Amino acid sequence: MTFRARAAYDWASRQRWLDLPFPVEEYHARVERIRQHLNREELDAALVFGNPGRPGPVRYVSNFNSFLGSTLVVVPAAGDVALVTETIFHHEPMHAMIWTTWVEDVRCTDFPLANTSDDLAAHVRDVFRERGLERGRVALVGERWIPAGLEATLRRDLPRVAWVSGARLWLDVTARKSRAEIAVLREAAAIAGRGFKAALAAAVPGAAEYQVAGAAAGAMMEAGAQEVWTPMAVAFGPRAGFKHSAPTGRRIQQGDAFFIDLSPVRHGYIVDVARTGVVGSGPSRMRAMLDTALGMADAVVAAARPGVQGGELVALCRRIATAAGFEDLFYPDAVGHGVGTTKFETPLLLGEHVDVVLEEGMVFSLEPMLVEESLGTAVVEDEILITPGGAEILPCFTRKLW
Repeated sequence: MTFRARAAYDWASRQRWLDLPFPVEEYHARVERIRQHLNREELDAALVFGNPGRPGPVRYVSNFNSFLGSTLVVVPAAGDVALVTETIFHHEPMHAMIWTTWVEDVRCTDFPLANTSDDLAAHVRDVFRERGLERGRVALVGERWIPAGLEATLRRDLPRVAWVSGARLWLDVTARKSRAEIAVLREAAAIAGRGFKAALAAAVPGAAEYQVAGAAAGAMMEAGAQEVWTPMAVAFGPRAGFKHSAPTGRRIQQGDAFFIDLSPVRHGYIVDVARTGVVGSGPSRMRAMLDTALGMADAVVAAARPGVQGGELVALCRRIATAAGFEDLFYPDAVGHGVGTTKFETPLLLGEHVDVVLEEGMVFSLEPMLVEESLGTAVVEDEILITPGGAEILPCFTRKLW
């Protein structure tokens, strides 16, 4: 099928506009890691899905941002990568930044307001036939996010394909960040720091939560964020005891506990960092919670290094919370999570039972927290890089704000 557009979008036409945040060799290396996993698991291809709610996997492989509709990237164990998308404006792929991908084989169809998902699936079917994948074993990355109608059409059009989950592939391939990825995550953490600086400058008694959020968002965009994860969590007063709460018109008062969680996106990479504290002098219990939360985070940073099991770090946090008398406020299933082009990658520190082993190059959001309803949240969340000999906090912003 040929998609007609006024602005040519073949590779020769796109190449002169190509704009990549990394050298193209970085993307080739990612494809090679996917292929290594495919070969180990005796798979013939990976089909990577992305949409506005989950753009990360497609962005990771292709640099294309699927911000409208669905996109699928075919990564065969051998042969050329292909990208199929309905992320199109005005029947023009070039109007939807198709020139940002290094993938030469791009096939487009209109967003389903104009056509049905059958057109998207038909392109995938054609790629599979051309690559000899009609009877292959294929890992579907993003199976939890793919629309039911699109998945049903793919299964109908490719009845001999054996589909398997791509969840393990995704977690394995993205677990250890390259130097280029780490550099971008450093930039994103610093951008978040600019957001915190602006937010706290705006957080004076009488100001609305909206104003604090607006100051943070503006500062992060000015500092180089291409996107800001929404809804931004900005809560002052009793709602800070629910942790995540979108900003409202509530006016800040003296003694308010606060929770601010910022997630700027830089070149498709998202960080997840948070700061908590009190406006002026708050309750002594809140301050004790804050001191304990900072102590948990510091202890994990001191203990983390290659070879350490994630569950050991969760247990360490529990011991500190218990010793301080806050065990009932501690959340062992939410101590940390890897970040990258998605917000939840390896390592996932989601309980003392977790057996994931830390490796050099892993980057994760560390957020051991104490939360008490109607009082507040105590957490100091930062991005942690596992280095050859330990762990490093990616510089962001002042950690103690009370």
